[in-house]
Amino acid sequence: MRKIYTSLLLFSITVAFPQSGELDLNFGVSGFLITQNEDLDTGHSLTVMPNDQIVMVGGYDNFTAIKLMADGTYDNTFGTQGQLLVNFAGYNAAGKEVVVQPDGKIIIAGDVFTPGGIYFFGVVRLNPDGNLDNSFNGTGKLVFDFDEDMNYLSGVALQPDGKIVVTGQAGTYSSADYVAARINADGTLDNSFGINGKQRINVQGDDRGTCMALQPDGKILIGGFSYPVASSNCWFAAVRLTTDGQLDTTFSTDGKAVAKVASSYGNDTVYDMTLQPDGKILMAADSYIGASQDVGIVRFTTNGDLDNTFSGDGRFSINMVGTSDYCNAIVVQPDGNILVAGSYYTTPERNMFVIRLTPGGELDITFNSDGKANFVVPEDNGVSVYDMKLQSTGQILVSGYALNDFMIARIFSGTELSTQQWDINKVSFYPNPATNEIYFTENIATVCIYTLDGKKIAGQKNSSIKMDVSHLMKGIYLIDIETAEKTIVHQKLVKR
Repeated sequence: MRKIYTSLLLFSITVAFPQSGELDLNFGVSGFLITQNEDLDTGHSLTVMPNDQIVMVGGYDNFTAIKLMADGTYDNTFGTQGQLLVNFAGYNAAGKEVVVQPDGKIIIAGDVFTPGGIYFFGVVRLNPDGNLDNSFNGTGKLVFDFDEDMNYLSGVALQPDGKIVVTGQAGTYSSADYVAARINADGTLDNSFGINGKQRINVQGDDRGTCMALQPDGKILIGGFSYPVASSNCWFAAVRLTTDGQLDTTFSTDGKAVAKVASSYGNDTVYDMTLQPDGKILMAADSYIGASQDVGIVRFTTNGDLDNTFSGDGRFSINMVGTSDYCNAIVVQPDGNILVAGSYYTTPERNMFVIRLTPGGELDITFNSDGKANFVVPEDNGVSVYDMKLQSTGQILVSGYALNDFMIARIFSGTELSTQQWDINKVSFYPNPATNEIYFTENIATVCIYTLDGKKIAGQKNSSIKMDVSHLMKGIYLIDIETAEKTIVHQKLVKR
């Protein structure tokens, strides 16, 4: 009977503690939601609402959107059974970015373009049910440009005062600049920003704005890649604007910061950026190093210098498996660890990956045992990753498209195992993560340590207040503690 009880106990613990880097099989079909609706093509970005509901946008003929409940089922109060199309008469449209206002209204921003290839910025605002909000510019839609034929939108953010900031690039196919605009809550351009609501910034020569971040103080960061004059190799490039749209000269002396991860003859093609809580700036790119296209990351300090506390010189790179890697998304977990997502080619498939780094810029080996997780996406080799967000429960959401269909994957981060979930009045131990020894908050009778699949690998009886764990390999373990009063506590142990 004792053996049966122990087995059941370990089974229940193992089920309750999914391993970081594993698909959440309760989401969609085997961890993936794929729309398989020909009207919902070219999935792009997503956002997570405070109640953990999910809004994802995309499209190529129209702005398209889906709204999901926190568990990945469709929210039938939105659009038609959770799905929506917004058309621009006479134009094609591609939804690129999405934010949700505190009142539940949804802002979709992207490209509106003619069949002949003239591109504009497009912004729509929807009511929570998906209907156009006619209090926004009279029609729910706003289309504008920067006096160029090529205007590509790549970023949107909502200010606390309800104003909307959009960023991207404008120019010609051979030469462009970073651009930004600010829109009032009523859908008109904000003339207090830049010049008549718009700003244009040249970084080096040919500049391609692909991402943005809004600082808590209202300053605006635009990221992307920049080609120096007469050069065919692009660099990481970030600019910071003041709240009125001017270059912030407290950032890298002229408001512009550039860096190189790729080889001298290679490109750093940046697609995403994010802010840490301390204000440091992370940027992610495809970096061509030697003969391979790798994942490249840089971290800038708040004043625009490379942060030497990150990976030694402010720069990190890695290759998945000797493949061509496409790095498209970066986020910071609440514990400071850094998640990077994208796709990579491995004959004959194009797979999805998620990498996790420590705050110091090293692979976090507590994530899927080596810091890297890769996934074969249904629908064969057509996956492209564009965005990544976190739900409040800790799970990772990765979005993009698989053979043009909307695709969302949900992955366990391991923070679902947070020790904060345990009753703090019960016996516990420290430090956690641990390196050599752990110390208990009271005398204990027995301690057993198990792998996540239930295999016992360490234990001791009649312990006092400490236990040697130096022999354990780095990773995540389950620990059972029995006190002298016969209280049994189950917790997680992270070994560094």
